[in-house]
Amino acid sequence: MSIFADDVTMWSMARAIWTRVRLLGDQRWTRWIITGLILVLSAVGLGGMLVAYWPTLIAYRWELRPLPLVVAYVVYSLDLPLAVWGWSIIMGRLAGSIGLREHFRVYCSTLVAGRIPGAPWHIAGRAVLYKQLGVSRRVTGSASAIEMLLIIVSGLLSGCLTWPFLPESAKSQLIWFAPVVPIGLGLMHPTVIQAILKRLIQNETPIRLRYSDTLELLGLYLLVWGLGGVVLYAVIRALYPLPVTMLPGVVGVWGLAGAVASLVFFSPTGLGVKEITLSLLLALFIPAGLAVVTAILMRLFLTAAEFSWAIIASRL
Repeated sequence: MSIFADDVTMWSMARAIWTRVRLLGDQRWTRWIITGLILVLSAVGLGGMLVAYWPTLIAYRWELRPLPLVVAYVVYSLDLPLAVWGWSIIMGRLAGSIGLREHFRVYCSTLVAGRIPGAPWHIAGRAVLYKQLGVSRRVTGSASAIEMLLIIVSGLLSGCLTWPFLPESAKSQLIWFAPVVPIGLGLMHPTVIQAILKRLIQNETPIRLRYSDTLELLGLYLLVWGLGGVVLYAVIRALYPLPVTMLPGVVGVWGLAGAVASLVFFSPTGLGVKEITLSLLLALFIPAGLAVVTAILMRLFLTAAEFSWAIIASRL
């Protein structure tokens, strides 16, 4: 009888502790702790990248022009709100009304975590932060899956811009790329998206998206890739005088490399899939060695830019 009484006492204590944890989770300062932890992990990831890329960076004879990097940051700062806007539209259809300010805070605070290899840390961070706002992890996961699909399809579509800049031999070998447009438009149908969500995360809750909504989102993400390509072009100009006539090709390269990296969701440590793909494609426009350095510099630049906006967003 005394053993049973001890069990009841321990169970009561456990319930009391759990209740206290839940109450703490509802407090606003808990969000600051969670955001701070994400920022610390992101800073560690940025430091790890610098260590991994250091031999390549110090071996290169740098002639860096700072002004194009300033332009790149300004364009990135214009591109980021567009990405947040697209994300807010998706979340608005799935989670109901949440202020754009909160979407901006969560999106920017977790964005840089996506560059830490090994797992989709940015999605995990979003799930934790949106849970504080009363949104279930399943809803956040569904929204992230839809966003990923839009990123892949729009990246592949923008990759079509590289076609005029390819050598004739490459054009004949990439004829399989032609069906990308009709397949991509087909993947944007809500019925297809619903089937993908059911397959990936066992989500059978109907999504409140019309075909016109997904096509508008696709256009928005094409614009996001376009401005991202301008950022890449500015980074190249910081190292190499690439003519502006090559800008459409650079935009296509950026979208194609991003789509390939998104398809391979878990990247290995070190040079990621995106950097390898970007290096190979940039070699169409600039010397191969410079293409590798540019891919590394672009990754470091974007990580630093994302980290700066994460700090700004955390103040919200």
